[in-house]
Amino acid sequence: MSQNSNSSNLEKFTKEEELFYDKHFAFPRFGKDGQQSLKKSSILVVGAGGLGSPALFYLAGAGVGNITIVDSDCVELGNLQRQILYGVSDVGKPKAQVALERIQKQNAWISVTSLVERLDATRTRELIANYDLIVDCTDNLTSKFLLHDECYRQKKNFITASIFHLSGQLLSFHYKTSSATVDLACWHCLWKQTPKDNPPANSIIGTTPGIVGVLQAQEVIKVLLHWKNRLQHQEMLTINLSALEFLKIKWHKNPTCHFCRIKIESKDNHK
Repeated sequence: MSQNSNSSNLEKFTKEEELFYDKHFAFPRFGKDGQQSLKKSSILVVGAGGLGSPALFYLAGAGVGNITIVDSDCVELGNLQRQILYGVSDVGKPKAQVALERIQKQNAWISVTSLVERLDATRTRELIANYDLIVDCTDNLTSKFLLHDECYRQKKNFITASIFHLSGQLLSFHYKTSSATVDLACWHCLWKQTPKDNPPANSIIGTTPGIVGVLQAQEVIKVLLHWKNRLQHQEMLTINLSALEFLKIKWHKNPTCHFCRIKIESKDNHK
């Protein structure tokens, strides 16, 4: 684990921070109160690749006060056409560590931790308990559902994105801010069976993860600031960059869901 030596001052902003965030302070829906809320927030970002790079860049710039980056991979030359946190000199280095160094240079007034590891069920359960919001920037369904399922169990807000060629999807699950998790649809409600991983895409335009990753960062900020016009639970934003079309799709709780139905029945049986 690596962590920078700076810790966020939660009482006031320094003169340097006042200059750094002056555009936020001037924004009516943001202001100093909003900036303070971001400064006190703690998020876990899993994946520092195509989606994670732009998301981390803008979340650090926005001033999210405590960011932990998890990624087990090292930088490869083929990553550089889309993973904006890295350069040629970083090839062979752990992404999580390089990402920490890059965003710490961007914003010296936040605390950043890097974990060079691959999460399993036990480690995921341990980590998630420590954060306000979990940001999934991974590239495989196994990791995505591992994170989602633990966020459901621990009532943590969870924002996930995915990309394929010139399209993307963005979902936001508000388990923490909802009074009754059992009344909400979970991600599994969309399918009769949890989908399996497809082979990784061997072709992608670098702008696709850039755009989707920035949208993901925007939704993180909205959730942390409790903005009402955020992407709602049980809404999926689909992004077609070929046609420049954005569509919100709503779905409902599936009473026969193989995941959350079992959780509800288990709770009822223990009453």
